[in-house]
Amino acid sequence: MKKEEFIEIIKEELEIEEQNFNLDTRFDSLEMWDSVARLVLISLIDEKFQMQISADELKLLSTPADLINKVGSSHFEN
Repeated sequence: MKKEEFIEIIKEELEIEEQNFNLDTRFDSLEMWDSVARLVLISLIDEKFQMQISADELKLLSTPADLINKVGSSHFEN
């Protein structure tokens, strides 16, 4: 999967309408960033990468780039 595709999946799953959502967008800058959005993201990571991350781990990840680094760059095409 390409990183850009992953960004689009996040946008779709979290219903993000911002055009400028990218690898460096801070999750906490999103109007809809709440506990439900966090659970959706945790579920998405489990579904797409068969990897479990905790809510506490997710709190340490500020951007989609941080999330990609946590999942592991090997899961993504350059």
